[in-house]
Amino acid sequence: MLPKFNAEVVFGTHITELMIGNVEELWDEMSVVKYASRQDLNNMTTSPEWNEINIHRLAGIEGQLNIESIRPS
Repeated sequence: MLPKFNAEVVFGTHITELMIGNVEELWDEMSVVKYASRQDLNNMTTSPEWNEINIHRLAGIEGQLNIESIRPS
């Protein structure tokens, strides 16, 4: 689905240890996805394809964080 919405996974990994900080429970995995624009992300998450798979995505996770960052010029 990502290529259709001008996005790609640029990094993904299993989390093994928290080096600094405190959390109730350590995350299992993390990934970094690059979108060509915020609009592309919005188009994906409001698409019929997303609605079809989102129920399965939510069933497979206890929680998630979506963090936006912008590469400095």
